[in-house]
Amino acid sequence: MKRLPQVRFGWFCGILYLAALSFVVFQGGKTSLMLFVIINGLGLYLLLGRWSGIGGIQGKRALGAASGQDGLYAAGSRLKVRLQMHVPGFWPLPYVIVRERLVRLSGSDLQEYELSFVPDYKRRGQVEYESAPLRRGRYKFLETKCSTRDIFGLFEHQGAFREELQIMVLPRTVELQEWRHLRKARTGQIEQRASSLWARETTQIDGVREYIHGDRMSRIHWNATARTGGVEVEGIRTRGAAPLRHRP
Repeated sequence: MKRLPQVRFGWFCGILYLAALSFVVFQGGKTSLMLFVIINGLGLYLLLGRWSGIGGIQGKRALGAASGQDGLYAAGSRLKVRLQMHVPGFWPLPYVIVRERLVRLSGSDLQEYELSFVPDYKRRGQVEYESAPLRRGRYKFLETKCSTRDIFGLFEHQGAFREELQIMVLPRTVELQEWRHLRKARTGQIEQRASSLWARETTQIDGVREYIHGDRMSRIHWNATARTGGVEVEGIRTRGAAPLRHRP
């Protein structure tokens, strides 16, 4: 109980019970008797709430299908977590509050999530949530705490369960959609460029080719450029150039 100290609340309940009992003994009548029965019923309900079963709650944690594989995730991704819980016992529960904690072991980051559910007739419930974007590092789920209150909000009963689960968040990766140099290699331009870097050049012109970054401006073939609409340069014949081929 959080609102009143336990000792003070006990004295208050005792005085209230004695007052109702005295009212029945000295006053009598239906009103005093009805009030005494109501106080006894409420007191019995509050006492039996201690056996609500929340202390032995059981739970299982699972990650959604949109998460990573084999416990590995990329930085910036979010976790989709699903919790399934079962509260043993028979005493009815109005609701259950679930508090989840995800800590980053390689730092001081702590993410806390608070959810609630209403148990069904089998005293089972399920909650789902999505975490904030994760930074790279190793994460671990701490003990999951659960609590419930009576319908008047006077007493709070708590329980917890531990479901060990660790995940690893790796640095973010970017996939290459298209590699421009590999595309040029398929047309033979990389072969010409690689050969010209070390082979000796001659004064003989060997046709024209598409401009490659790094070619000298003096080699631009202006007539071919005007005719094709793209920048064309003069191909210079080289000596001693060993053939270089690329196989994709």
